[in-house]
Amino acid sequence: MLIDHQHQLEDYCKKWRASGQPLSFDTEFVSDKRYFPLLCLVQVGVGDQKLEAAIDPFKVDLKPLLEMIADPAIEKIVHAGSSDLQILYTQFNCAAQNVFDTQIAAAFLGYGQQIGYTDLVQRSIDGPQLSKDWQFSDWTARPLSALQLEYALCDVRFLPAIKEKLEKELKAKSRLDWAKTEFARAEEKSTESTPPEELYRRLKLSKMNRRQLGRLRELAIVRDEVARQQNRPVPYIVNDNALLQLAKISAQNIQELREIRGMPPLPTKLAQAFVDAAKRGDAIPEDQLPTLWKDTKPDPEVDNIANLLGTVTQIVAQETGIARTYLAPKDELFALARWWVESATAPDENPPDDMILMQDWRGELLGETLLKFLRGEAAVSCDFAERRLVMK
Repeated sequence: MLIDHQHQLEDYCKKWRASGQPLSFDTEFVSDKRYFPLLCLVQVGVGDQKLEAAIDPFKVDLKPLLEMIADPAIEKIVHAGSSDLQILYTQFNCAAQNVFDTQIAAAFLGYGQQIGYTDLVQRSIDGPQLSKDWQFSDWTARPLSALQLEYALCDVRFLPAIKEKLEKELKAKSRLDWAKTEFARAEEKSTESTPPEELYRRLKLSKMNRRQLGRLRELAIVRDEVARQQNRPVPYIVNDNALLQLAKISAQNIQELREIRGMPPLPTKLAQAFVDAAKRGDAIPEDQLPTLWKDTKPDPEVDNIANLLGTVTQIVAQETGIARTYLAPKDELFALARWWVESATAPDENPPDDMILMQDWRGELLGETLLKFLRGEAAVSCDFAERRLVMK
């Protein structure tokens, strides 16, 4: 079913609400050569194939559906839904609530870190082999073919059955609350954005002094504003290398700006905007400049300890069936190792409360084990009988 009239969407939303079932949804969008991805299709289902529908956002106002997605009383089901949730928030200010993400759930049950939907359909519910023929279809084109619509609707058709299976397994392993914690984190993350004054941190900041960082901060703000206004990818305005060079030399006029290697032929008004941004960076008081980026070599002890913590994490991951990189992201292991080497003052001292490895289910499952290892209360050894590493 293709919904391309407003009254159809309103009727279906009433039916979906009346079903009392979780709302499965997925989106098709195009992000190439755009700052804001273009939403092209929204697929919705509630477990009854007769109530499946693909909604054309070019033709209808999505408000009735968005109200359901934002309603905490209605459970939603997605697979790897971070991009879907983000596009709904950035374009429609719709913050999804009460979302069950089957990819996140699967990571707690031995399916791996980022299992794809097609594989999960087969492995979790012994479903059919889904076609990928339309994976790179032009979703902006109209009319959409019957094959395109069938491909799109398959992305929600099996979500209710997968959710039911995974939820049952999570309950059996007492991990449902763990998964719900990560569902909530994903919802929160979808509404986050980088403050304009922090955009410059995405670039390579090594070997830049504080004044240059101040210019770069102002330049990055202007570049992002222009990209938003023109709905073009940020590097299409001015590439990173040219922006960094402008921050280093502080062009005082348009001619000097145009002489920078790699600088595109900007219209005069836009070129002046970048020159003005560089000058604003020059005018920042010394005490308000960004802190200096420390281009220091990694501490070998931190590196060694982080690697050992990774080994401990791998053992726990194998014992629990939880994806290792999901259990403990590499940067978090380094953060813990760095704290232990540089900041800990006593063997029994605890890390800061905001350290992710010490929070929620990670703290319960892994955090205490890592601390025991750091304190010398636990060790990694080789089990000859089982030919594997174990914790003792």
